[in-house]
Amino acid sequence: MIGPRKVDKPLVLYGYGKLGHLAEEIFKELKIPIHGIVDKLTYWAKDSHLPKDPIVAVCVASEPYSKIVEHVKEIGFSDIAPVYDIIEAYPEVGIHNGWFAGQLSPEDRAGISAVSLGFMDKLSITHYYAFVDWRKYHDEIDYVPEASENLSSTLADIRRRQRVFHYHDYPIANVTIHTEGCELKTLEENIGIIKQARPEIKTACYHSRDGLWAIEKFLMDSLPDYLWRFRMTAYMGQGAYIYGYPKERAL
Repeated sequence: MIGPRKVDKPLVLYGYGKLGHLAEEIFKELKIPIHGIVDKLTYWAKDSHLPKDPIVAVCVASEPYSKIVEHVKEIGFSDIAPVYDIIEAYPEVGIHNGWFAGQLSPEDRAGISAVSLGFMDKLSITHYYAFVDWRKYHDEIDYVPEASENLSSTLADIRRRQRVFHYHDYPIANVTIHTEGCELKTLEENIGIIKQARPEIKTACYHSRDGLWAIEKFLMDSLPDYLWRFRMTAYMGQGAYIYGYPKERAL
């Protein structure tokens, strides 16, 4: 099963790093109890024993999801889902990293094709199609994520970033747009100053369905004299960014 998944039986988290802590915070707000936490080395159970048939929510994006599923099955659990698929079933939280592309329209297919032709290197195309395939099918094309700086990821941090941001100062040399789902609107609001200033651009593409192709195509159409690349910095369709470089300054 892929797509939004309601919690209908005991919930266990796999992984307790940044994403696991964020998930714990979200499920606490939703008043959904967590019955245990497991990882490769150990486990914690609320009542000393893990439930027999829980939902195991995968909260690790630094390893391939398929490998994690293999391990979780080896330790005896079969009902496994990416944590963002579960969070997506609760829109009141306002975090939509688990969006699922669903059936692609002719417009979607044309947009994806146009975007893939706009990248400057083959690795970008590999990463882009890995991102698209996860969002369509939860399939993982073989790729190695690139390292990236980590933003603070508490629920309060995410909600503070979740807004349309306006650039007022000119000139600007570098622009990072990471507005937790408001990226396309932020670009639309600021494209005038971006065209004037011609900064290097980094834009997150994984917080809404706009990132399937609409963000990338808007940038490519608006800034045709830029060079573009695409990189994934995590698995499970997370950490996907488009980078733009003015041709006159690109190395």
